[in-house]
Amino acid sequence: MKGSGSSLSLGFILLVLAVALLFGAQHKNQEVSLIRNAPLVTIAEALKAPTGLVAVRGIAHSEADASLRAKASGRPCLYCDLTVWQEAWVWDDDDENPGEVKEQRRVVHAVDTVPFRLEDATGSIRVNPRHADMDKLVVTLDQYEPLKQSEHLARVKTRSDPHTDWSSEGKITGYRYKEIILPPERTIFVVGQVQLRQPEQDELELRAQSSKNPELLISMRSRDEAVSSLSSQASFSFLGAIVLGGAGLLCLGYGAIGGLN
Repeated sequence: MKGSGSSLSLGFILLVLAVALLFGAQHKNQEVSLIRNAPLVTIAEALKAPTGLVAVRGIAHSEADASLRAKASGRPCLYCDLTVWQEAWVWDDDDENPGEVKEQRRVVHAVDTVPFRLEDATGSIRVNPRHADMDKLVVTLDQYEPLKQSEHLARVKTRSDPHTDWSSEGKITGYRYKEIILPPERTIFVVGQVQLRQPEQDELELRAQSSKNPELLISMRSRDEAVSSLSSQASFSFLGAIVLGGAGLLCLGYGAIGGLN
């Protein structure tokens, strides 16, 4: 009976992961369609006829009155996605095998953006990266630091939400950091719709339609590289979903049969 229960639990977990991968594959395919449906134009052409999707390529510059620094690394950036996980030993009251287990808990996930100028040989346009889908950015931090040697902890705490819960029921051993940024002065590829800046309505800009349906993609790859990479990611996610889904169904079937015996 215990084995059948474990199989059922594992089956449900695998099916949940399969569904998550399917949604991921669908999202990547939507990004590919977004790129393919957008004609590649110069910035001057995009500003002259601001209708429908366009794809532009140029160098990203910080605006004179806007500046942003990454929460952990402190590097100048136009976009920063930071996640911090806390690792600790906590007591597990398992009836059969009580004891300390290592637990990982996400304590920070923050996305910071600042509008910037995108410039090519024909002109420049304002880009608001808020809610944009990001592809191929710069990883500035991806590491674990023991608590006593966590050089980034003080900086992150200072720059994070003051209501962040840094406490733990167990003994904290350290923190794992993952920080991704879009640095200024880099050549990027942007797909989106040219719209009036909101709420000022004083100039045209590239910005997301909404948080749920942004229709705005920013990538440090070229157009062809972005299509190739996103298509491959979609294919791998779909294949992973098929494999995990099949394994999940097998586990559920085994668990159901075991429960009947």
